[in-house]
Amino acid sequence: MDRNLDKYLDIARRYLWLAAEIAFLIVLVSVLLHLMLGQYSGGFVKGVYDNLVAFGRDVPGATLIGVGALMLLVWYIQQRLKPEK
Repeated sequence: MDRNLDKYLDIARRYLWLAAEIAFLIVLVSVLLHLMLGQYSGGFVKGVYDNLVAFGRDVPGATLIGVGALMLLVWYIQQRLKPEK
């Protein structure tokens, strides 16, 4: 019973991670399109870009640095805990 739950949780984790990667790529492509096309990039792309700029403006710099440092720490710990091949 426990193995089935682990299997379903692993599948759910994979799908959620895939969704997060796709969302990140959508944001990245939208920003790149806005930088290349400017005002002709369309409503959706301009909206994503404007929201990202507003988020960067409204969040204090120290908070962004703290989140970046935390993400770096999590990545470092994950690398250390990986089993060697």
